[in-house]
Amino acid sequence: MTGQEQASWLGLPRRAVLTSSAVHLWAARLGDFANRTSDLVALLPADERTRAARYRIAEPRQRFVIGRWLLRALLGAYLDQEASGIRLEPGLHGKPHLADPRGSDLRFSVAHSGALVIVAIAVGREVGVDVECIEPDITWTAVMRRLYSDVELRWVDTDPTMSVSEAVLSLWTCKEAFGKALGIGLSPPILALDEVLNADGGLPLKWTHRPEGYERDAARTWAVCRLTAFEGYAGALVVELPTGNASPVDLRHYSLEAPDGRP
Repeated sequence: MTGQEQASWLGLPRRAVLTSSAVHLWAARLGDFANRTSDLVALLPADERTRAARYRIAEPRQRFVIGRWLLRALLGAYLDQEASGIRLEPGLHGKPHLADPRGSDLRFSVAHSGALVIVAIAVGREVGVDVECIEPDITWTAVMRRLYSDVELRWVDTDPTMSVSEAVLSLWTCKEAFGKALGIGLSPPILALDEVLNADGGLPLKWTHRPEGYERDAARTWAVCRLTAFEGYAGALVVELPTGNASPVDLRHYSLEAPDGRP
């Protein structure tokens, strides 16, 4: 299946056009693709099929398979290339990138939790996305005191617009998304997000804790976008901004549903 055929099957525009000023955020529900898992896993490369086979519980395995295949299908639509031909390579700290970008400069990030899979794609700038299913019955006190700064704890305790669970996970997804954008995850601890707690985009992230070896990233400017469109989930997108540009991110939301017929 060519990239344009994949685009048609997924209901994408005939040419998936992404400008350098925009970020495309694609969301899919696990249930829409769950009965395709066996078909989709066969389309993954051998190393990802091996990783999928290590999952012993069906739902996490489905999230992994569907997320990986959707990423490849979307990248194929942008590059006009078969999903099975998309090769990914890990960077210095494990963040995947295109092994053969074909002259493009696509950057991407994938997140999944509960029944939701999200893929963020940008051009020429780093991007990270994270999402977490909100579990209202969890007691967060011990987790909060271990992971959050005093300023963050006060914000979680006092923000009137969110429940404690939502506030805790909103903050956590900001940290995760930033770690994904940098490609370093959360080890070592990254930073306290004291400067961006109420930001919807366009504000710079400033280091409180700077990971060793990442001094260069202190000079880069990042926009933080809280993702609030997914009921029952907390999410965040972090995008690198061009030097001297603090304007809001042109964020485009798209939903994916599995059409009839096999991919």
